[in-house]
Amino acid sequence: MPLRKLWDSIRGKADKPVAAETRETIPISVAEERARNNVQSQPAADEAASATPSPIRSSAAQPPGPPPGPADATPVRQDASSARKATGAAKPVLDRQDKKLCRRLESMDVQTVLEVGVGDGARGLGVVESLTRHGHSTPVCYIAVDLFEMDEQTADGKAPLQLRDFHRQLREYPAKVHLVPMPADQGLDRVLRTYGQVDVIIWAKPAAPSATQASLLSRLSKPTTVMMKRENGSWSESSSATAVNSRKAA
Repeated sequence: MPLRKLWDSIRGKADKPVAAETRETIPISVAEERARNNVQSQPAADEAASATPSPIRSSAAQPPGPPPGPADATPVRQDASSARKATGAAKPVLDRQDKKLCRRLESMDVQTVLEVGVGDGARGLGVVESLTRHGHSTPVCYIAVDLFEMDEQTADGKAPLQLRDFHRQLREYPAKVHLVPMPADQGLDRVLRTYGQVDVIIWAKPAAPSATQASLLSRLSKPTTVMMKRENGSWSESSSATAVNSRKAA
């Protein structure tokens, strides 16, 4: 074998362990370097973490919200006595004849009442209270025709009833209330065109109905409508058709 080849073969065998040893030491050196870097960077990270302020949580409790209520509250219908007690309204003061009238109306199947001439308003309040008393389940509609404050004075010489005051008092009762501040002729025509026929007509004006008024009252009356008129200090009851026809005949 030539000397050069022999030398190369000997040299190659000698270099193999050195190369293997070099390959094995490289990963070890890299691992040691990485471990050294991690050790050096850990204190810096700890310092940065300790320097950063942590968020402070408020220890104050949040105020509780309102308790959940029902989605739809159904209003409770009150009777006349409960409504009057709840608002502190005084019971209307009636004379003996008006009390008899209210008791009579309470015993009837009445839904719509028309009063012509309200006076001081006590009778109207008594009528509505009687018809909305506990146990009377029929819906009640009260209609009143009067001049109210447009009148100079009432028949007894007292100051006329204020429309706003009367309406405020009637609102205490569970009834539909319609006040018509007009003279009798115009008021009856308005009631006829707006509300139609009624069950009871209370004629409280001192004078008897005129021919025009009698005609309007007949159109406001059903076959079963009752007419209440105060004559000689007492209330008289008759069929509205009979009362109107007698007036026409006269």
